[in-house]
Amino acid sequence: MTNQGVQHRPNVLFNLAGLVLIVVGLGLLLYGVVMAFAAISGVGPSSSTDDLVPIVDRFLMAVWGGLIFTFGRYLWRGARRRGFRDRFGRLLIIAGYGLIGIALTVGFHSAIELWSSGGSEDAIKEIMIRTVLIFAVIGFPGAGLCAIGFRLAREQALAQVETKAEF
Repeated sequence: MTNQGVQHRPNVLFNLAGLVLIVVGLGLLLYGVVMAFAAISGVGPSSSTDDLVPIVDRFLMAVWGGLIFTFGRYLWRGARRRGFRDRFGRLLIIAGYGLIGIALTVGFHSAIELWSSGGSEDAIKEIMIRTVLIFAVIGFPGAGLCAIGFRLAREQALAQVETKAEF
């Protein structure tokens, strides 16, 4: 018979915190999606760019709900594991996802600014430079923190996004 190793009892605080975050995250996710679709249905051909802000805010609420749900899943999965490396790695993963969420929030709000800029080249350049700098200062370090956390906790990515652009 192979040695299965020592099975630790789950850490109740990690399970409880994970469960709370999972429930809150799912609630925000569902509420954000429903409210975003409700806001979309109120937009018509004569709507202004000011009508986009509530749609983006509600969509971002859904994105943050998904992130909070993911935070809870990492805590729940880490309830059985022990050690400084695992716990610190999970903290880095959660912090990294949080930074990526902040970068996404700023990116979506920059898209609204681009839409309402009126096509002025100077305004578009300023908005794009600011957005790229924020992604470079906040988003890329967040991805780096996640990568370090994955290695420390011997964990895998539970939330992934993939994009493809064709011009």
